[in-house]
Amino acid sequence: MELTVRKWGNSAGMLIPTEMLAQLNAKMGDKLRVDFVDHKAVIELAKPKYSLSALLAQCDLAAPMPADLKDWQNIPLVGNEI
Repeated sequence: MELTVRKWGNSAGMLIPTEMLAQLNAKMGDKLRVDFVDHKAVIELAKPKYSLSALLAQCDLAAPMPADLKDWQNIPLVGNEI
């Protein structure tokens, strides 16, 4: 697949064909990552970067503990667990 580099303001850009987006499993608004390996550009869907504080902010601290986790907490210790 050939893409054409075009002037885009003071920069340069390429339009990504829909079929390439589909192969990347990407959609409008997704972030892509470009790496250079052996003088070749490798394009992939960017992996989100999570922080512990952002993940904890999504948790409902008032939610009851699931029954299966309660069972785990009540299992007697068998080794050097603390």
